[in-house]
Amino acid sequence: MTTRHAFVDPTLFRDPNFLIAVTLMFVIGLSMLSPSVLLPSFLQSLRGYTPTQAGTLQAVRGVSAIVAVMIAGRLVGRIDPRILVGAGVLFSAISLLMLGGFSLDTPRAQVIIAGIAQGCGAPLIVVPLSVMAYSTLSPAQRAEAGAILTLIRNTGSTVGISTVVAILARSTQINMSYLGEHFSAYDVQRWQATGVVPGANPGTAHLMGEIERQAAAMAYANDFHILALATITVLPLVWFLRPPKGKVTRRLDVAEMG
Repeated sequence: MTTRHAFVDPTLFRDPNFLIAVTLMFVIGLSMLSPSVLLPSFLQSLRGYTPTQAGTLQAVRGVSAIVAVMIAGRLVGRIDPRILVGAGVLFSAISLLMLGGFSLDTPRAQVIIAGIAQGCGAPLIVVPLSVMAYSTLSPAQRAEAGAILTLIRNTGSTVGISTVVAILARSTQINMSYLGEHFSAYDVQRWQATGVVPGANPGTAHLMGEIERQAAAMAYANDFHILALATITVLPLVWFLRPPKGKVTRRLDVAEMG
């Protein structure tokens, strides 16, 4: 960083637009791939879906993302890109809140609706955000800026996946402790209400298994709500971005899009 020809150009981070874009890309990395790890395991382990059924429900997200990319590409030169980025952040946050409201009885329709909202979020953010990030940089800096944005987004995804998996395991154990303490051997009335005799028998094993499922469902909800909070927190940063002057008349190269 102190040499004349640094490996990373430090002047990139003096540009406010690029610095804000880096922050947004990191958070989008958190919320973009983490649900793709959590949702399939939720559907398969707690809802009893097969891998094919869970994958089919996830495919809806991909279809909506393709449509959103085409829409964002056409609108980015016609309306303020900050509006598109803000809409994308809201779509992502709303989809995560919807996922956080899932229970063990959530129908497939709600999963599909949440997938559509989530698929629309990321493209509406990435496409116009890339335009604004590069609009204040010189053409010689854009390739390096694209590599940095891609690195930051991938780093955010890695950190997000690791964090939500750790929180999921910890939260499941905590929830089991809270729920299980209501079914001690001394809670006679509670055991009588469930029709199960405490001890080493199938009824007790089934009851504890159901408690574990409920604890895991609550842990998944905690993860999704944390991701939603992290996503909505960066929404005010969008309005500090400077939109490009005039209309966007050229397409960004693949390397510049990150």
